[in-house]
Amino acid sequence: MTPLPTAPIPWSPRADASRSLSDLEIVGCKSAVAVHFSPSFSPIAGLWGCKSGENCPRRGRFSLSTLQVRQAPTHRALHGSPGHRAALQPGRARPAGVSAGPLATGWGPCPQHRRTLAWAALVAALAAVPCLPEARAQGAAPATPPAALPSPPGIPGGSGPSAPVWTNSLGMEFVEVPAGQFTMGGPEHPDVLAKAFPLLERQRFTELTDEGPAHTVHIRQPFYLGRHEVTVGQFRQFLAASGHQPESVADGTGGYGYNPHYDPAASARGDAFEGRDPKYSWASPGFAQTDAHPVVNITWNDAQALATWLTRTEGHRYRLPTEAEWEYACRAGTRTRYPHGDDPQALVRHANTFDRDAAPLWPRWQQHALTGSDGHAFTAPVGRYAPNAFGLHDMLGNAWEWVADWHGDTYYAESPAADPQGPADGSVKVRRGGSWHTWSFYARCGYRNWNSPQTRYTLVGVRLLREVGTPAPAPTTGRPGPQGQPAR
Repeated sequence: MTPLPTAPIPWSPRADASRSLSDLEIVGCKSAVAVHFSPSFSPIAGLWGCKSGENCPRRGRFSLSTLQVRQAPTHRALHGSPGHRAALQPGRARPAGVSAGPLATGWGPCPQHRRTLAWAALVAALAAVPCLPEARAQGAAPATPPAALPSPPGIPGGSGPSAPVWTNSLGMEFVEVPAGQFTMGGPEHPDVLAKAFPLLERQRFTELTDEGPAHTVHIRQPFYLGRHEVTVGQFRQFLAASGHQPESVADGTGGYGYNPHYDPAASARGDAFEGRDPKYSWASPGFAQTDAHPVVNITWNDAQALATWLTRTEGHRYRLPTEAEWEYACRAGTRTRYPHGDDPQALVRHANTFDRDAAPLWPRWQQHALTGSDGHAFTAPVGRYAPNAFGLHDMLGNAWEWVADWHGDTYYAESPAADPQGPADGSVKVRRGGSWHTWSFYARCGYRNWNSPQTRYTLVGVRLLREVGTPAPAPTTGRPGPQGQPAR
């Protein structure tokens, strides 16, 4: 196995910034396969592979949760010939002929991170990526990645920062999320959470029963998901074209908003924001927004009305994602607390949540703010933070996102394995992802929150899903929050 010349994978600064430790890159052919880490550790160079190198047709990217491989600075790559697969088992010697160069280390546990490589999954992936030219020469059909893996991002049929973007009549951008499977739910042990979030009382960690049990979910069909949350400008276009009146306006009670003179401690419910009040609505949340910011103060019913109108006018089926589809898209192949990893403080580089910019405005909760700055005290224009591996921005933070499901405390224990739709009925709808005002503990991929379908709040917005294929008939027309966000 000979290292390629010094040519690294082309990598733009923005694309590199979007990479997390959960991203792996597989470059392969029948004679040599390399598993190469592609996070922010740079320069990225020294790949092993076929002569096609970066242009190898079987190049793909697979996620950490699939291969269960962990990164350490001294363990940047694993490689081996599929012909020597047996030598990749724990306790075996490195295969004969494999270079012992700087990227050839890591044939066992990483001593620095105390994490073990799951060789069986790695070998399965290596065996599945023969080089297309060699496969054709032997008269064999080219192999494809295992069916359980998501389609590789950034190549036809996959997603990712370089995936094609489809834009609808309102300027909403959508990327395709491939079919696949993932592990949904499963809260961490309270002791682990207490160590990660030492300022929170233990009761918060023991009241996450609705996040369990962890269970495997199969998403059987690909779908298009909004690349961003619906923006103020897009929602304004919808209202002008459809004549829809948002509930905060239609019922005359308004919404919630930020008032610097409002004292949460003086309110009956201790709510973080003033309301309901007719002066607050989707157009007036109490802080400045442009058309590029996520729309907030919209109800679940408003979100349904938007999806119904788009379905009727465009001929494509739009809807809210199910809770399972949302978490699958958010995790994008990871199994960590956040798509970027487990570190709450690193959120400032990946999402707009409650940080030191917002903390001075809420002294009551400032001890729970992240110590760093994400650059925004209120909402941020959509897309300001790097996308996840599926090419989706702001899946955590900026605005909570309504999903289709009713909430059920025990639903995870009884839900079907394939395409769960949520309970048949209920009183509150689920919202996911956290917002610009959400503490890092509540901005986890697996955290579930909920409110009534009529709730309008200055932290809650929406992201739409567009189904692939023929549209179905158009749809017909909480939980106490972590920071003074009771059901409303």
